[in-house]
Amino acid sequence: MMASPTDLALQSLGGVYRDPQRVSRDADTLLSRPDGKGLKVKVSTLVQNSGEEVRLVCLGGTIAINFSGARYNIPVDIYLPPTFPLKPPQCFVRPVNTMMLKPGHRHVDRTGLVYMPYLHEWRPHGSNLVNMVTSMAGIFGKDPPVYAKPKSSTPPIAAVANSRISTQPPPPPPSYDTVNKVTPQGFIGTAAAASNAFQNFTRPQKKDEMTTTELRSQVTQKVQFQLEPLLKTMKTNAQKGMKDRASLERGRKELLQKIEKLKSTKSILNDNIAHATMQADKFRNHIEELEGKDEAGVDDLLIPVDTASQQLLELSSENHSIEDCLYYLDKALNNGTITIDVHLKEVRKLARRQFLARVHMKKITPSEVHSY
Repeated sequence: MMASPTDLALQSLGGVYRDPQRVSRDADTLLSRPDGKGLKVKVSTLVQNSGEEVRLVCLGGTIAINFSGARYNIPVDIYLPPTFPLKPPQCFVRPVNTMMLKPGHRHVDRTGLVYMPYLHEWRPHGSNLVNMVTSMAGIFGKDPPVYAKPKSSTPPIAAVANSRISTQPPPPPPSYDTVNKVTPQGFIGTAAAASNAFQNFTRPQKKDEMTTTELRSQVTQKVQFQLEPLLKTMKTNAQKGMKDRASLERGRKELLQKIEKLKSTKSILNDNIAHATMQADKFRNHIEELEGKDEAGVDDLLIPVDTASQQLLELSSENHSIEDCLYYLDKALNNGTITIDVHLKEVRKLARRQFLARVHMKKITPSEVHSY
């Protein structure tokens, strides 16, 4: 497969470009589109602001614009930086010998460097050369950056352009297809045609006629263009800082609330510990008092409070004693220790006593319950 002009230019430059495949793809795509028909690939030297000269791929030629119902060609040079597409291209308007840059142009400074929103908002993965040239053609179609040099033997072009008497139609747009050689200083070839094309819509200016206001405007635009990315970055960082500050403030409030809650819980736990310690001391002292006393007998533990309680205690004791006697009489009969006659006699005797004890207990119990 035959290499494209862009690939040949990249090969001649060696390893200058960070992403040569992207450079080749974007440049070839532009050259294959109608907007890039007037452009050709070349290797050209660009002098940077530091004074360093760098040989870069350059798309030089013309781009077509529509102005006042007619089609014109604007000579441009589009330099692709080594870090393309991370950085946008550098575009220059290169007027031919019979043209001049328009002073005070909003998007082109006195050196021909182009400033426009698309370059300022360039995105490495979303921007491309085709859309850039389309945007540039739209801007220049509203306000052309060049005009024809005035001729000493002809009346001022502004008078011709503003004349209400002349009814001749404007000359046809120039064609830059026959340009023999393109240089960073301008285009040589069909300069006369370009001069005639721009005489009907521009006003003559002297090359060095720059007012203080125009210079101030150009400097301001350039400074704003260069500072705007920094301002955007600072604004983004400030917004992020504000969000972080708000988040930290919310976190601080939550921590203070948790600290207060923990302090309250600690106070409650300290009170509970003090109460539990006091109760434990009381129980310990009570246990020591009990351990120091002699063990009380069963009879000493039951002390009747009145006569009825004394009688009830005695009858209850007699009832249980009789129960025990009857149990052992049955056991003695089973063992053959006593005869059946003795067993029956003793059982009748004990049963009678038990019956009387239980009757007396029933009589005493209601009166005891009523008394309490």
